[in-house]
Formats: sequence, C-alpha cells, structure tokens
Amino acid sequence: QSTGGTCPAQYQTEGSGVVMECSVSGLTTSDTVTWTKGGVVMGTGPLLALSSLTLQDSGTYTCSVQGCSGSVSSSCKLEVERLQSEECTQYGAGHFRQFSGATFNYPGVCHYILAMDCKRGSFYIYTGTSECGTPEIPLAYASSVVVYVGRDAVQLLRGFDVNEFGVTRHLRHNDDVTYQNFRIKRHNDLLSLTHPSTNFTLHWDGLTTVSLTMDKGYSGRLCGLCGDVGLQGSNQVLDPQGHGARFEVDRYDRCNVADTPENTCTTAEAERNATDQCTAALNSVSFSRCHDVVDVERFHDSCVFDTCGVAWRREFHTGLCNVLHAYAIACQDLGVDVSGWRYGTPCSQEVMHKVAYMSRRRRRRKRSVGFSEMDIMFGGD
Repeated sequence: QSTGGTCPAQYQTEGSGVVMECSVSGLTTSDTVTWTKGGVVMGTGPLLALSSLTLQDSGTYTCSVQGCSGSVSSSCKLEVERLQSEECTQYGAGHFRQFSGATFNYPGVCHYILAMDCKRGSFYIYTGTSECGTPEIPLAYASSVVVYVGRDAVQLLRGFDVNEFGVTRHLRHNDDVTYQNFRIKRHNDLLSLTHPSTNFTLHWDGLTTVSLTMDKGYSGRLCGLCGDVGLQGSNQVLDPQGHGARFEVDRYDRCNVADTPENTCTTAEAERNATDQCTAALNSVSFSRCHDVVDVERFHDSCVFDTCGVAWRREFHTGLCNVLHAYAIACQDLGVDVSGWRYGTPCSQEVMHKVAYMSRRRRRRKRSVGFSEMDIMFGGD
C-alpha cells in the first residue's frame, strides 16, 4: 500500500473553502482513512472538505490509512490568511447578497447605486435593471453596470458590449483593453474591471450577474445596495423595498417601487417542476466539488423563484441558467473549478451566447431608430 494525495494551495484566505484528497493504492473496504490535525480527528474517508475557513484552521492535516497490511500516511499544510476584502453580488431576478453576507430580494426597474464612496465621493457604481417578469408578476434583471471613478466613466452592457461616452465596443474572449484608466478583461463568460486608483474588482457575466470584491480599507465609507464592508454582527435588510427606493437614481421619475412576490410559481405543478429542475442541476456531479464550499441552499430558493417567474427569453431557460451561472461564479471566486458545469443542463455556452447576441442586436436596433438608453433599459433588450 502507498499513499499520496491532492493538496490545495498552501495559502488560503478567510472565508474560502478547500477540499483535500487522500489517494491510496490498493485501498479495500476494510481499510480506514482518518484525517487528523494536531492529534485531533477531523474526519474520515478519502476526502476532507473545509468550508468558511478561519485563521484557526491553519496547520498540517494528515490522512492515515490503517489496514491489514499496515499503516501509511500523507500530509497537507494549510495556512489561512486574513481576508482583506469582501464580496457583494447581484444576480438573477433581483437577488442581492451584501458584503456582510445579508441577503434580500428587490426586483425594481430603475438605476440603483450598488456601491458608492459616500465619504469622499471617489467612485460610485450603479446597475440598470430591466423588466424580465410578467404584468402579473413583475421582476427585473440587471442589464447594465456603470462605473465612475473620478472623471473616468464606463458602462458594461448585456452581451459583453462596453460603452465609453457613446462609443460602443464588443469584447471577445481573451480581449484585454484599457478605457481611460479602466482595465477590462474578458475571459470566457466573465468580464473583470479594475481601476488603478481604487481597491475593488468588478465582475460582470454579460447577462445578469454582477459581483463586486471590495477592500476592507473602505470600511465606514460605503453606502448602496451592497451595504458596507467590515461590519460586525447581524446586518439584515429588514425593509428591502425601502432600502431599494433609498438608492434609486431616478432622473426622469420613471422608477417603480417594487413589491417582491413571495411565490412566482402560479401552480403547485409548476413549483414541483421548478424545484426538481433546480435540485437536479445544483446537486449535479459538475458542482459536487463546490458543495462543501458554497452552500447550495443559498441559491436553491432563488433558482425556483426565477425558473417560475422569469419570462425574458424563457425559451432559453434563462431563469434557471442565470442562477446556476451565479452559483458557478461564487464557486470560482473561492478557487473551486466547476468549468464543466454547463454539460447536462439546458445552459450550454452556445445557447447563452445566443441570448447575449440577441440582446446586443436588439439594443443596437432600438438605438439606431432613436430610442434613448433609458427607454431601452425600461423596455428591456
């Protein structure tokens, strides 16, 4: 018998998750695999998953195999470093997770401040939302992201278009461009944006998901739908409607104060079908490596909500697929590779690229016949 294993990178940050694997040649059902740290048993079995790492999780993890032929062992060293940033996400039909981890739903149609330096005014970030539900069940998706840093400004649009003062450019896979002082890169289905005078990174999936990673040095300076960084204790949003209305950017008095429906499934059968779809997709083998790192339940209710309620491009399963992509982004942000998650789902890259292309083409046609950006946003693309 010989033992080896797959160790994660030695240095990890607070809040992330890791999976360690103990590989043993000739392992039989009578052999016992035990994981220990400092003499304390941490688990049994070939895999040891640790989620939401803390500084106390640093140390050496040893997997030992005890069998008829003797005992062998192998070790992984882990050092957890203090997290210097926090992440906020807006995804699907009005789902928000703040820097503090608090969650709420708000499907209003407007421009909303996602995050802003309220003390010094050095930057602000807002998202534009468009209708994606029905008249009976009004919902809204993020359809654009605008970032201002000093005098620099740029707009990220659905379909991987970038608008700089009225000049629009489409970014393709592996494009890496500079707009004013912004650096924008596209890798597969994700744009990343940085600016040298700030300490944040913004990701946009070209459809509906925005994630913002913010340095904790901004603590005490931020406001917006994402809240502030560095908060201690509970920070729940008790009044999503009031919170959303507070951060509207309503220049033309056209925004709605949205009511969040409790249930978007109009029949018990529709709810069962949506639940079955979401359960199967989120618990699929493609996501299995991430289950112990990012809680599936965090996304399951949102998945059912959107699968039933989203009417925008319903024929392409956008309600389901946009939540699954948000889960995949959350996994990748914590270092878990789930790049093959689309296989076996109705969310193939070809289909999602077609949705992005259709949005881009419709928006450009509307602009060419005189629609304003505000009209396009409210009417949807």
